[in-house]
Order: sequence, then structure tokens, then C-alpha cells
Amino acid sequence: MEGVLSEIGAEQVPRLNVYNNTAYIPPSIPKISGAYNYTACYNELTNARAMTGYTFTNSTGMTVDVCTTSCSAKGYLLAGLQFGTQCYCSNAISASAPIVDDIQCKVLVCPGNKLQYCSAGSRLQVYS
Repeated sequence: MEGVLSEIGAEQVPRLNVYNNTAYIPPSIPKISGAYNYTACYNELTNARAMTGYTFTNSTGMTVDVCTTSCSAKGYLLAGLQFGTQCYCSNAISASAPIVDDIQCKVLVCPGNKLQYCSAGSRLQVYS
């Protein structure tokens, strides 16, 4: 294991090399998507949907823009992403759905754009 151990006196000590990839761009929650602005991350209800209206799944090409564009085209005021691939369109969100910290929506990247988050299970990344 040459290069992995360093000798200090008579003792061999494991060594760890650390590299910084300066080209890496982490994913984020886009603050603006077309005419929509990011509102908040909501906890999905357990006994009903927090957003009712139109819904669709796109397991290969979902992005924030795909969701907001579809909701806008159908005349909805709100767009919500969930579980990385699901989009919910509605004109209101249930008052029972609590807002949670944004970190809870920073779990699954969008399959259509790895630089964007598309929420998480039981969480709604909402745009209005």
C-alpha cells in the first residue's frame, strides 16, 4: 500500500490525501422559475394532499421549470415539487401543511437538471 502509510519514527501512520474539486457546483433550490418565485418548503399532509388540482410525474426530465411551466399553462397559481419526479399544481395550499426548513427540500435532485433540487418524499417545494 505504497503512498497510503507514512513512517513517523518506527511507527507507520495512515495518511489521507484531501482534494478540492473547484469545478463542482452543488445543486440548489432555484429562487425564480419563469413567473414563479420560490415560496417555501412544506411538510405534506399524512391524511390528504396539501395541494389539489393537476398532478403529473416525469421520472427522466423533471425540473423546476418543467413543473412551473406546466402549472402556468393550466392556469394554476401554485406549483409544487415532491419526491424528485412529481409536480402538483393548485390554487391554494392547505393551511394544515406546516412550513419546514428549506434543508428538508434539499434532498433529491431533479432528474432533468442535476443542479436543481426537486424536493423530497413527503415534502413540497412550492412556487407561487
